[in-house]
Amino acid sequence: AAAGVTLVLDGEAVTPTEVAKQDDDTFVRYFISPDFFAPESSHTVQITYSNNDGQEITENLSFTLPPFPVLGPELKMPDGSVNTSLAGFAGFINQADFASHGNTRSGAETQIDGRTIDPATGQPAENVADNFFTNPDFTFDVESVINWEKDRNAAGNFNADAAAPMNIADEYVPGIPGLTGSDENFVIEAVAYVQLARGAYRFGVASDDGFVVTTGANPKDYLAPVLGSNSGVSDTVFDFAVEEAGIYAIRLLWWQGAGGASAEIYSEDLQTGERYLINDRNQAKAVRAYRAGPNPGYVDWVTPDPGAVNAAPNPTISYALASGDDTIDAGSLKLALDGQEVNATVQGLTASYTPTELLAGGSTHTAELTYSVGGQAITEAWQFTVIDYATVPAWLATPVAEASDPGMKWRTHQLETSRANAIALAEQQLAGDLGPSVHTTTGQGSDGYFDIDFVNLDQGGAAAGNFTTSAAAPQNVADLTIPGIPGTTSSTDYIAAECLAFLDLPAAGLYTMVVNSDDGFEVSAGKLDDRKLVILGEFDGGRGSADTEFLFKVDQAGVYLFRLLWFEGDGGANVEWFTVGANGARALVNGTQAGSLKSYRTRTNEPTNALPDEFTSIKIDGNTLTIEWTGSGKLEETEDFTQWSPVNGATSPYSTSVDGTTMRYYRLSN
Repeated sequence: AAAGVTLVLDGEAVTPTEVAKQDDDTFVRYFISPDFFAPESSHTVQITYSNNDGQEITENLSFTLPPFPVLGPELKMPDGSVNTSLAGFAGFINQADFASHGNTRSGAETQIDGRTIDPATGQPAENVADNFFTNPDFTFDVESVINWEKDRNAAGNFNADAAAPMNIADEYVPGIPGLTGSDENFVIEAVAYVQLARGAYRFGVASDDGFVVTTGANPKDYLAPVLGSNSGVSDTVFDFAVEEAGIYAIRLLWWQGAGGASAEIYSEDLQTGERYLINDRNQAKAVRAYRAGPNPGYVDWVTPDPGAVNAAPNPTISYALASGDDTIDAGSLKLALDGQEVNATVQGLTASYTPTELLAGGSTHTAELTYSVGGQAITEAWQFTVIDYATVPAWLATPVAEASDPGMKWRTHQLETSRANAIALAEQQLAGDLGPSVHTTTGQGSDGYFDIDFVNLDQGGAAAGNFTTSAAAPQNVADLTIPGIPGTTSSTDYIAAECLAFLDLPAAGLYTMVVNSDDGFEVSAGKLDDRKLVILGEFDGGRGSADTEFLFKVDQAGVYLFRLLWFEGDGGANVEWFTVGANGARALVNGTQAGSLKSYRTRTNEPTNALPDEFTSIKIDGNTLTIEWTGSGKLEETEDFTQWSPVNGATSPYSTSVDGTTMRYYRLSN
C-alpha cells in the first residue's frame, strides 16, 4: 500500500504509481504502460483507504474504454527501409485560385491528387502555390517540426508567446502565399516515419481549417486507418496504441479554405499532460520523425466515399491505384460488392462497376477491392450507405391521356396571429383549425384555389432562390408574388399553402427533386382523398431561403398527383419547386427549361383503391426472418444485385431461416 491506499484492478492487487494530496483531494494514479487495455474493454477497480477517524472504506468502481486504433506489427516499416539520417516530414502542397475543396476530407483528397476541376475551364485546376519556396514539383522537406501560421503570427499551442518549453515561434506555410498572392484554398500533405515504443499514445493536431491523420503500410492510401480527424478549426487530440516497438508511417493531410491558416502536430504525455511537437529534437520526450522511407503501392481514391451516408442509389463503385515504388500485377484488379465479385470495367489501374438495379434506400453496402504485387494479393474494403429515398407505387399512376389543363392549383391560407413553423401546424392552419384566413381572394376560383403555371414565388416578387431574373439562362425566370399575398391586413407573414399538381413522369426510374423555401415544406404523392400517401421530402422548421434535395423512384411511367405543402412564419417568404437532371441541369416543375416535368390541373379518373405493393413488416426472431407485404407484387431475392430470383410460392407472411453471415435482399416485383 502507498500512503494507506490499496488498489485492486480487475481482481488483482497493484501498487499505485502515485498517491498525491492537493488541498482536500487525494489523487491515486496507476499507469499500466507499456501495457495497455484493449479498445472498448471493461474493467473494475476496488480502492481501499482510511479516513481521518481511522475507519477503513472500500469503494468499487468500473469503467469502459472507448474505441481506438491499435497499430499491429504488420504496419511496422521493414528493418532498414527508413533513412534515419533524414529527420522530419516529406511535404507536398496544392493551391487553387478558387474555392476548391469545401473544407471536407474528400475535397482535400481530390485536390492533393490533382483531380479538382476548375469550373471556369472544365479542366484540372492549376496548382498556383509558389514553388519558389518548394521544389519545382511542389514537394518540400520539413527538417524540424510542423508549426505553421501563414503570417508567422502566434497560433495554436506552440508559439513565441507560450510558456517554455512550448515557446516555439510559428513558421511560414511552405509555398504560401501562392503565385496569385492568395493564402487560401490550399491543401498540404506531410508524411513522416515516426519512432514509437510499445504502449499507448495521444497525438494532437491544432489546425485552421481541417485535418486527417492516417497510418498504414502507406498512409497515403485512401482507405488507410484514421488516427484522428476534424473538419473545422480545432485543437483535436486522439489516442491509439502500439503493439510492438518500431517505425510507423503517418500522414497529416491539412486543408485551408478562407481566413486563418495554421497547423501543428504534437504528442501529449499521458502521465503529465505535457505536449511536444513531433520531431522536436530539443525535447527528449518528443516523438522522433524521419522523412524518407518506403512508398509501396496504394489506393489513390474510391467511390462512393468510405462511410458515405448519402450515396446515390445507382452509384458507380470504383477505385484507382497508385503504384508508388511497386509494380502492380497486370490483370490483378478485382472488385466485389457485398461479398460477391462483380464484372468490373478495368482500365489501367482503375476499376469501376455500376449495379444494374437501384440499391435500396438507406441500405448499407460493402465494396472490396483486390490487386496483387509480385503475386501477393492485397485486399481492402470500405462501406457506404445509400441515401434514403421513397418509392411512388405504380398503382397511383393514370394514363397521360386522362390529364388536361396544363398548370397547377394553389391554395393560400394566412393567419392574422403568429404560429410556430412546423408541418403539423401548417396542416392545422390549412384545415382552418387555427383561425380564419385573411389572404386576398382576388383571382381565386370557386374551389378555393388559384391557377398557377409553376412555383417560383416570393412575397414581394423579389429575387429569391435559384430562379431569378439575374440568374444565367435558362434559370433567368422572374419570381412571382404569392397568390393572395399580401393579405387583407397588408401582412406577408404566417402563410400556409398547398400546391396540387398532376405530374407527368415520362419514364420509370429515379428522379431528383428540390424545394427552395423560406421557411419549411413537405412534398408528397398520393390521390385526392389521400394526398400524403407517400412523403418524398420535407424541411420541418424555420429557415432562410435554402435548398432541400430529395430522391424518389417510380416503377411505372404515368401521371401522378403531387402535393407541395409550404409554410412561412415572419420575415422572408419564398418557395420554388424544381428538378435536377442527370446532367445537373435545373428545371422548374412545369417550367420552360429542357427536361421540365409537365404538370396538369385535372385528370379524368382517380387511381383504383388497390393496395400498394409495399413491405409492411420485417422481423427477425432468433434465426427466423419473417416478411409481410401488401399488394399483388411477387417476392424476389438476390445476394449480389446482379440477378434477382423469384421466391417460388411465397405469400405474405413469408418466413425463412437466416444464419447471420449471408447477405440477402428482397423486393416486390410485378
